[in-house]
Amino acid sequence: MRRILLILVIVLIARLVNAQIISEPAVPTAIKATFYSICPEAIVDRIDTVPIKWKKERTQYLAQFEKDNTTKYVTIGLKGNWIETKTNIKTVALPKKATDYIKANYPEKKIINSLKVKHFSGKDTYEVELETAILHFDADGVCISAKKKAISQTSH
Repeated sequence: MRRILLILVIVLIARLVNAQIISEPAVPTAIKATFYSICPEAIVDRIDTVPIKWKKERTQYLAQFEKDNTTKYVTIGLKGNWIETKTNIKTVALPKKATDYIKANYPEKKIINSLKVKHFSGKDTYEVELETAILHFDADGVCISAKKKAISQTSH
């Protein structure tokens, strides 16, 4: 029992160290400039007092905001380089091949979250969070990876 508790404490501390919530004034200017050039619609959100949530991980910054009932997650490298933008989408917006794959391989599992991912490389992909796995699909809906989900893991 102690061993399990110790492991849980270590995992919790690692997660806290990994991603620290920070205030906007603490975000470097280059990071904010990249963010606002990628998501100019977030400027309106600031005026309307919809907050942008910032997190800093070891090698990147994460910005989260909501616009028109859609949540976006933007990942930017420490030097201001854009990495990716994830946008929540409805399950019906997934490619048919992706939904067919999920029905065939995970028939009893519920889709928790669906995201469209735009990468700096120009490739668009999809990320689907199920109860027990996180799946990645290419733009055509072909599964490119499937990972078992850790108990406390979330998709953004």
